[in-house]
Amino acid sequence: MNEEDKEVKHGDLRDNEVYQELSKRKKKMLIRSILLTGFLLGVNVYAWFIFVQQFGGNFDANVVSWDVIAFDENQQQIDELALNIDDLYPGMTNFSKHIVIRNRGTMPASFTYYLTSFELFGVTYNFTPAQSATGLNDLQNGFPFKVSFASNMSTIPSGADATFTVTATWAYESQVAYFKVNQYMNYDSEYKYYTRSGSNYTEASVNASNWASMVANDLYMESDDADTYFGHLSSIYQTNNPGEPCLKIFLELKVDQQAT
Repeated sequence: MNEEDKEVKHGDLRDNEVYQELSKRKKKMLIRSILLTGFLLGVNVYAWFIFVQQFGGNFDANVVSWDVIAFDENQQQIDELALNIDDLYPGMTNFSKHIVIRNRGTMPASFTYYLTSFELFGVTYNFTPAQSATGLNDLQNGFPFKVSFASNMSTIPSGADATFTVTATWAYESQVAYFKVNQYMNYDSEYKYYTRSGSNYTEASVNASNWASMVANDLYMESDDADTYFGHLSSIYQTNNPGEPCLKIFLELKVDQQAT
């Protein structure tokens, strides 16, 4: 091969590398465009809270010390609250909502909360109180978007306030390259899947038949693909169920008399 042929071949190789890089960028831009289009159609999260009080002592004509209320940021007292999180999409503005639990009584109160169920794309997943922590962790870590719940105290002294906070985020660019596949997902041949050994990821042979066992043994996909997967499902669900939230969350906020 003469020098001119070598130069032409080297130039072709370089052009191919540039083409591959541009193709990657174009694909990524297309992915983001699809996601933004789908989620700006009105995807939202719906959360329903039920506020429950339980007094464990005996009611006495001379004892009127159990008085706990819940209210939102507008100082509106609530027993039930329907919460909508609009515009859930990559790069969304972080969402937060605060609910105050005020103890106006003379005895301390114990405050807990439980996830009873959530509905994702029309499929309902139920949780017992013992399973609640698992479901809450899944909402926070099992999807490209993160919905989390927290309280600043579990025991509310007399005259004090506890704050229950709901946050929702979806980073435009994931900080990790791979996303762990979970039981809320179904096999899709459009995507590549990987197994993990330490910090190394190897493409895996996955099909509908071995999907469940592969997921159970830790399976991964690229984080951008995870964004696309959930964005695509959201777009389909919104088209078939206009006005319906893709994700509905049901929780119980519970206040009990503190044991003395």
